[in-house]
Amino acid sequence: MMKFRFLIWSGLTILLAGGLALSGFDVQVVKTTYNLADLELVAVLPPACQAAVNCTWIEKRLDEDLYAGKYFAHIPSSRVRQEMLELDIQIWDDEARELMAESLGVTAFLLPVITVAGHGGSGGSVGVYSGGIGVSGFGSSSTGGAELVFIRASDGKEIIHGEGFGKSGFRSQKGVVLKIFRRILKDAFPE
Repeated sequence: MMKFRFLIWSGLTILLAGGLALSGFDVQVVKTTYNLADLELVAVLPPACQAAVNCTWIEKRLDEDLYAGKYFAHIPSSRVRQEMLELDIQIWDDEARELMAESLGVTAFLLPVITVAGHGGSGGSVGVYSGGIGVSGFGSSSTGGAELVFIRASDGKEIIHGEGFGKSGFRSQKGVVLKIFRRILKDAFPE
């Protein structure tokens, strides 16, 4: 019985260690000189996503994080999307930016972009063999790349640009992208 428990714990440890070994996030945030008034009220644009990504889930979680973090006052992307529909905005350009800024009364826009989301290959295998029982741990990883771009409403200039890439053995691709967004916000708005 003791050997069996040891084998179970060994197997779980191998699986967990494989997942942790595949984790890592790199984030970079670049800020221009801007006034806090530039971020008085920010409209969150609907995310630009790949077809294979559940943008709705990420959009909701990002909105929850923005409310919880109290980084800045914002209008959620669901309301922005509705306003774009009512104003018949199909393409985001300078004319659309000016129209939306006037309609919503915002000082900036936040554009979330998901550049990469997928699953990586196996992280390899480590075998443990004892007493006729073998345990092997395989690790699959999720990867993601994302950007958060803050655009001044008055002139369309970027004021903050954060981008990152991450890989995790225990998060879904949505979770990896959300973690990148959280790290960008934390780096852009340190407490």
